[in-house]
Amino acid sequence: NIRGVHGKRSSLIENLETEKPKLCLLTETLLQTNRNLDIGGYTFFGKARTDRKGGGVGILVENTVREKITPPTSDRPIEITWVSIQRGKSVPLFVGCYYGKQESRCSKEEIMTEMNLLSEEITEFGKEGEIIIFMDGNGKLGILGEEVSRNGKALNSVFDEHNLVVINKSKKCKGKITRVGQNEPDSAIDFVVTDESTYNNIVEMIIDEDGLIKMKGKKSSD
Repeated sequence: NIRGVHGKRSSLIENLETEKPKLCLLTETLLQTNRNLDIGGYTFFGKARTDRKGGGVGILVENTVREKITPPTSDRPIEITWVSIQRGKSVPLFVGCYYGKQESRCSKEEIMTEMNLLSEEITEFGKEGEIIIFMDGNGKLGILGEEVSRNGKALNSVFDEHNLVVINKSKKCKGKITRVGQNEPDSAIDFVVTDESTYNNIVEMIIDEDGLIKMKGKKSSD
């Protein structure tokens, strides 16, 4: 969650040069067009929130692996973007980046509509290959022992429907806190979920609780 990619461009580039990720997934890009990001050595695939300010998701793909990756499209009114990774004779891996509706700013009806759209996305791409979704879910799943929130219950229903594993809850995950609260308690509202087949191939997931690769700028980022 970068909370404005232009304001943290220098910090983003510094982290890319240090960590050298093949993929970098961003939420709350605050971009107003789908291709408004030029980072050397990477190709950007994004989905901007064009009807109002805020939001936006995007995936930076390192150019060395660009030829193996395609960006499938979806017209559903939901903040999620995907890239498809070709893997030889194996089925493709669909990597999604999702930004969920904020619990305090949407009604129960709106979140249910959102979950139906998310479920449709998972069904569509799950038919063609394996999936893994990195999400700023904006819902509490009880990871820190807290009560599961309304949005958390809705998300859990989608995960259960599609037999998805929440890696944050597994032994493969190191760390729990994904957002350090400034005027509110720490929380864990960001998740990585995947099908069982992909989960079996994951070695480890590390949550940067110490903020070692936090994007720096005028506005704080998660």
